[in-house]
Amino acid sequence: MYNKHDKRVLKEGLVITIEPFLSTDAHYAVGQPDGWILSVPDNSFAAQHEHTIIITKHNPIIVTEYRAG
Repeated sequence: MYNKHDKRVLKEGLVITIEPFLSTDAHYAVGQPDGWILSVPDNSFAAQHEHTIIITKHNPIIVTEYRAG
């Protein structure tokens, strides 16, 4: 959740993920009781993908490999 007072900075050696959650119609996702699964509250389609990134001194290393199809 966004917190405007959070001033943390990405530093060399950190490994982070960016996890876009896209939906054809829903405006929000609902967290399930297992604390892991997200779903949409309507009959729209949704997809999620994870990108893993290693923060380095110069250029980030994108660990996730994308394969179309």
